[in-house]
Amino acid sequence: CLYNGKIYYTNELNPLRSTDGSSDAVLSNAPSGRYVTTWYDHLVVGVPTYKGNRFPDRVMWSHLYNFSLWEPDAPNEADHYDFVEWQQSDYPFSGITGMAKLGGTLWVYTPTAIIPLRYTGIGQGVIQVVDDQVMTRVGNTHPWSLIALDKVHFFYDGIENNILAFDGGQIVPVGEPIRQYLEDNLNSSPLLAAKMWVSVDVENREIWWRFVSEDSRSE
Repeated sequence: CLYNGKIYYTNELNPLRSTDGSSDAVLSNAPSGRYVTTWYDHLVVGVPTYKGNRFPDRVMWSHLYNFSLWEPDAPNEADHYDFVEWQQSDYPFSGITGMAKLGGTLWVYTPTAIIPLRYTGIGQGVIQVVDDQVMTRVGNTHPWSLIALDKVHFFYDGIENNILAFDGGQIVPVGEPIRQYLEDNLNSSPLLAAKMWVSVDVENREIWWRFVSEDSRSE
């Protein structure tokens, strides 16, 4: 993600780093993670690994303007939340599977829920879950199948077996032909199906999903 002329990036093995295009640096005391974004001058990490422990259901955020301060304390805004309440225990996939912003709301995705976060002001506990806007029994199934384009999120829901569009208010299926195509072609192995990933072709304003087809049997 881009913030104040620097790109911040991470992966699940290496702590957060930043680069301005000419120099690169590790952020002290910062976690590694699967997802990273900036939000109201905080750095936010999904599925963090912090002090040797991995938290698949957690979203962490740094202190205001200070991306090297991650320990919750009364004088700062660093904190975290574990998104476990709305996940279905009978579903084979779990954990955080994406984060994306719409306006002033940060939406956190799990395979069976979409949960909004709201920033409320200065002080500890300022990022709160908006309980009355949580959407359940719908979500982004695989770790890399959520993308944002303009003011819409697009994601793959394995329960619906379809690609869905979400604008912050309603969820709309992309279309029956796409659902049927995925039904016919997406690999039935959960391990191989989870390799699906999505990207945006900026020049042509197209969204591309790559996936392992039913023809492939190599794991």
